[in-house]
Amino acid sequence: MAIQSWNKYDPLVTISPGAALANGAGYLSAAQGADTVGGDLLADFRLSVTISTAPAAYQPIYLYLLPAVDGSTYSSGSTSAIPQDALRVGTFIPAAITTAQVLDLRAILMPVGLFKILLWNACGQTLASGYTISYRPYNLLSQ
Repeated sequence: MAIQSWNKYDPLVTISPGAALANGAGYLSAAQGADTVGGDLLADFRLSVTISTAPAAYQPIYLYLLPAVDGSTYSSGSTSAIPQDALRVGTFIPAAITTAQVLDLRAILMPVGLFKILLWNACGQTLASGYTISYRPYNLLSQ
């Protein structure tokens, strides 16, 4: 009988968009590649953010992963167009505060091959410049 265990984390990947992100807009990353980090199945994602004006309670910031199923053309979605709901892999819910926050999503299923990260701000306020999106891929081991 095989024994399942967690593989060690791969190196942390951090994306620093730089500019502030308005409510009702998205940030689209450059191409990322699950295969370049060993074909990992899962990843933990982190949003480190400060929101200058406190959002109302329970207002979301959505995380989408846009795959390139054919290896070159990515699923539709942009800084001004929300992707199809099936590509949403998680929702960050910031607290109604104006200090720095660290928001995590655990065990997100990674696309096979190339993909882009789309962060969609629907929290009702602008995300201050300097926010970062990080992810750390990992896998299961069978022994």
